[in-house]
Amino acid sequence: MIAFRNCAVLVIIASICSFLYGIFHIHVEVEPNACRMTYMFGQPQFARVRFDANKQFPNYGLYYYYEGVRQPVDPHKMRMTGAPVIFVPGNAGSYKQARSLASVALRKARDNPESGIHLDYYTIDYDEELSALYGGYMYHQRSFLKHCIHTILSLYKQPSPIVLIGHSMGGKLAQSVLTDAQIGHYINSIISISTPLDQPVLNLDAHLSQFYAETHELLSRTRTATHPTSTTNVCQSLHQKSPSEQRIANQELSASLDNVLLISTGGGNRDLLVHAGLTTSQFNDLHAMTSAIPRVSLSCDHLSAVWCLQFMQVINRFLFSIAQRRDDSTIIFNSNKQRNMHAALSHFVKQRTRQQSMFSFQTHSNWHEERRMVINKFFANGLKSHYHELIGIQRPERYKKLAIEALNVESDENWLFGCESHKDNETELNYCDKATPLTHLVQRLTNGDNAPRSVALLDLHNLRKTYRQWTHVMVRLPAVSQRTGYNLDIYDPKERILDIRMPRWYAYGRRTIVNETLQGTLHYRLRISELVEPYQSLRIVIEPLQCLQPNYRITAKLCVPWAAGFDRYQTLTSPDQKPGLYINVPTMMPRHYNTTLNPVTLDLYLDPICRYRISVFIHFPSS
Repeated sequence: MIAFRNCAVLVIIASICSFLYGIFHIHVEVEPNACRMTYMFGQPQFARVRFDANKQFPNYGLYYYYEGVRQPVDPHKMRMTGAPVIFVPGNAGSYKQARSLASVALRKARDNPESGIHLDYYTIDYDEELSALYGGYMYHQRSFLKHCIHTILSLYKQPSPIVLIGHSMGGKLAQSVLTDAQIGHYINSIISISTPLDQPVLNLDAHLSQFYAETHELLSRTRTATHPTSTTNVCQSLHQKSPSEQRIANQELSASLDNVLLISTGGGNRDLLVHAGLTTSQFNDLHAMTSAIPRVSLSCDHLSAVWCLQFMQVINRFLFSIAQRRDDSTIIFNSNKQRNMHAALSHFVKQRTRQQSMFSFQTHSNWHEERRMVINKFFANGLKSHYHELIGIQRPERYKKLAIEALNVESDENWLFGCESHKDNETELNYCDKATPLTHLVQRLTNGDNAPRSVALLDLHNLRKTYRQWTHVMVRLPAVSQRTGYNLDIYDPKERILDIRMPRWYAYGRRTIVNETLQGTLHYRLRISELVEPYQSLRIVIEPLQCLQPNYRITAKLCVPWAAGFDRYQTLTSPDQKPGLYINVPTMMPRHYNTTLNPVTLDLYLDPICRYRISVFIHFPSS
């Protein structure tokens, strides 16, 4: 009996120690906060908007945001001409959290007066109620939100559809408005920030559970839900293309409120309150993690998501892109969902570049040709004129892949082309008088604090089959004063694609999967099957063995084939860097999904100045 009691005490102590270690690990081993603070250029001011429902909701309030004006502003007496936006705060949130979003919008409008585009920001005071803990608040807050929408519409002579931006539980409130078709027709778009959309973080209250269940049931009648199928694989394309985008392209908007654009965003590893997998919804049109959003490329904690300057700028750029000016100088949001969706993809996912027509080049330009398989060419002092390099695509059959990276090239620069070469009779050098840009195949990879990496992965077999007249891929480096150049790696994909299978039972330890990479290697792909649950985890360790320079950078891109919008980027500069490169999935694998055919993929874009050893640590059981 005493031995049993002692064992029980030891188990309890071990459990407590493990719990405390887990808390320490979660809160300490996270990436640093790289958000820039949003500063107001004038004194933040909030004008109370009064309406009849104020007596019904004495603790709530609706405010109009403005800056710098000493005299009080009354929205009822003003001529409101901007496109209306409502900020909906979340659990214990303040209406004053809207000031970062609204201030960025005011500055953007003042910096571009010739466009005439401006936004009117409104924000709601819910008395900082704890709506995430007691669902009864949610019903009351939703009723007030509906009154606010009607009131704001009454302030305009020609009402414009409204954009709702909800933070935390405020995003769930904004989504729940679509259960009312009459109100939903006045909504243009909804942007949720770090919101648990389809299920709460903690289901501690029957009212909260009922609110989520009722919202789901009613949304099923007004919105078309999307579900991953056994063949869904969002990793097969360079660009996220949600199922709803295909419906929009085919004009298959069947449900009554499918015309409302729903965008959800998650903060990533730094958000310790709302797990990334909870921030998406089957009723969404688009999902994006802040770490993968162009011009953001960082993880936001739950509170910094409403003041992070990089993120606030992206949201407002999108809103300005879908706003348009009427003949009477008033501003409305465009009602064409297909157009708005393309704008959202451009701002929240990737700037799309359509394949352009041919370019013409002068034959007396600076032409060179390379026949090597691996090239690391750079110009330390820049270039005085454009530099043209031809790379032959006729290679031995097994060398099917070409990875190429341009160094210090602007994001809008056309630097990669395909062409048919000709020989100059005087110099006997090959050149291309016409070439087709391959910019649509270039990926802009986040690179920590440095400029994004411009990388393309080309299938030489497909290029030769599709463009039979092409003989070369051309790299065109612009004239710049800073260091520039390119890295090239032509390889056999069988040597660079590594298959990893999560164990069925418990496993712990290190396994080396690449003992040493070749010098100049640019790309590896890891395919991880049986990684199906969010609690499973892999840790990838990349150790530099021999480096030509002391500083190196590796970019890792994780893609989960059934979870659109959860691409994750991470820059590695040290094998001991914290947090390490942990691989897990945000949401559970759908039923009947085949991870052998569609595995989780991790693309490693290496710095070719080093050789590396790549190892795997399996931390948790798979069953």
